[in-house]
Amino acid sequence: MIYTMLLIDIMGWLGGFLILLAFAMISTGRLDRYCLSYHLINIIGAILLIINTAYLKAYPSMAVNIVWVAVGFYGILNRKKGENSKILC
Repeated sequence: MIYTMLLIDIMGWLGGFLILLAFAMISTGRLDRYCLSYHLINIIGAILLIINTAYLKAYPSMAVNIVWVAVGFYGILNRKKGENSKILC
């Protein structure tokens, strides 16, 4: 039980870090919104937060992260083709 909670906590912290990392990369110009890596970092971070918030029964936060994942997939499906569609921009 204690190891389960530790793993859930680590997933939550890592998820939050990944989402903040994606935001920082966009804000500093290291990535742009068409980069696949930007969307994947956001999606993975949100999935980790979904697991964390579901376990903790924090359903409003879980719902926000479900929407965040959907937005990330929307961004992947609708990003511009060409030079900016590389995996790492």
